[in-house]
Amino acid sequence: MWPIPLLFVLPVALSLESTGPDPPPTVDLGYARYQGVSNAATGNTEFLGVRYAAPPTGQNRWREPQVPDKEEELQVADMQPHRCQQAPERVDKRNRVVDDDGNVSIGQPAQEVLGAPPVSNILRPVSEDCLFLNVVVPGLDFNSTSAMNLPVMVWIHGGGYALGSASKVGLSSMRNYDGNDLVRESGGKVIAVLIQYRLGLFGFLAGTDVKRGGVLNAGLRDQQFALQWVQQHISKFGGDPDKVTIWGQSAGGGSVLQHLIANGGQTKPRLFRSAMLSSAFLPSQYYYNDRIPETLYAEVIKQAGCDAAEDRLNCLRDTDISVLHDVNARVAEHVLFGTFAFVPVVDGEFIQQNPIRALRQGKLNSQHILTMVNTFEGRMFIDPETRSTVHVHDYVSRLFPLFKGNELYMVAKNYEYLGNPFSQVIQIMGEAIFVCPTYYVLRGLDGTGYKGEFAIPPGDHIDDVLYFFPSITPGGFPPYNNTAFMKTFSGAFLDFVLNRDPNEKSPGSVLPHWPTWDRRHMQEMIFNRTGDEPDIKTAPSPSSLIERCEFWESVSRWTGQ
Repeated sequence: MWPIPLLFVLPVALSLESTGPDPPPTVDLGYARYQGVSNAATGNTEFLGVRYAAPPTGQNRWREPQVPDKEEELQVADMQPHRCQQAPERVDKRNRVVDDDGNVSIGQPAQEVLGAPPVSNILRPVSEDCLFLNVVVPGLDFNSTSAMNLPVMVWIHGGGYALGSASKVGLSSMRNYDGNDLVRESGGKVIAVLIQYRLGLFGFLAGTDVKRGGVLNAGLRDQQFALQWVQQHISKFGGDPDKVTIWGQSAGGGSVLQHLIANGGQTKPRLFRSAMLSSAFLPSQYYYNDRIPETLYAEVIKQAGCDAAEDRLNCLRDTDISVLHDVNARVAEHVLFGTFAFVPVVDGEFIQQNPIRALRQGKLNSQHILTMVNTFEGRMFIDPETRSTVHVHDYVSRLFPLFKGNELYMVAKNYEYLGNPFSQVIQIMGEAIFVCPTYYVLRGLDGTGYKGEFAIPPGDHIDDVLYFFPSITPGGFPPYNNTAFMKTFSGAFLDFVLNRDPNEKSPGSVLPHWPTWDRRHMQEMIFNRTGDEPDIKTAPSPSSLIERCEFWESVSRWTGQ
């Protein structure tokens, strides 16, 4: 099992720097003192851009995250952190408009529809030095709040392990997050922590060289380091380290899945008590030295000009960041539409075996889990230009390169009745990569997990995020602006953070009893609308879907999951 270092062992204490009757909120972390800011608009206290690890630059590239150097000067935590290095994404971002009859039409890009300014004008700069987090504490009286021992919600952003950030920086594929939204939806009863981690080739470069001379799954190691930071320091912000819930969407939800199985499901000391997975992303996760990770590594080496180097990994460490930035982008642009080049691998230490196998064994770091999927998870990941030309066999052979004739035939048989080929590949992507992994997580539990589906039309991947983080939209309201629905849907997640049970409802929730999911009683909660009214009810998991998920599980040897 990968050893977890003892972090930040210097004696630390909360200190308030007095400048009058209202001293600014200041926390001493031992390695640095951070002064937060009071947000009069939200009524909360924010600590933005708090460093949790040393810069992963130069010789620290592809190494385990390190304890930050000591800073003598007071750090004013009033700026969003720089984003980690990003890679371009190839997904369908066009806005989908639903008419009164439920028909979906394709409109302008969502950014234009929502009236947001150009992304290039509002995004924070990118930097390798990006291992920061944001903390939002309810209330302006930090001196009082800091002694409350509140539950803690740690948000892990999505973006295919290639892009995204913890910053509230405007609209960029709807992956900009304001912890004030979560604090408000909890009624001021939780502390929100939003973390960043290395992305793309900087966070997920794999291969034998990386195993020998560095660390695999560096981005996941960053996340775990941040969770260790929470255990060490969150009490100074008023949080209870024994009441931590981790939550993520898409690759963030996939990251939560990775932490559930990390260290053989026996991470010690425990880093969280419960977990929530929204649209958990589980692409092919090969062993670090399999053909595909090694091929990607060789391509990076070639494009960086390190072919002839005696130590190729050290050559990459010495390579200028501008070169690596371009290599990261070029490799990302040449993968199958809707997929991502650099993703987690099985490293034999932190991630010890394929996720599906680990989930089947039920060795998880928490048994208290809430999961959510959207109705059409796969739609935005299929190239809309292939609507009339896509072939199921060809698409699946590119999505899962290890598939051969028999597996391809079986996929076609399982999906041949689900519409035309374009509709079939949408279902294949959505179910194999997002929906079925959610059921595998639930099957690994002892009947202690909750399963839900966000079905508000069009029900695409990311649509639910606007209900957790409504400040993403210029008006601050999600598309279905219904108070009862919003309090019920987002409230269920925050109630789970508070109680590990969404049935202990906050005021305003109209949630019916939400049963746990198990193999004998496969019941889930559907969050939908009928006309202007919320339509929230339990329903059995579709038997045909469960059968298709069993098929995907049976071929996991070839999907690499």
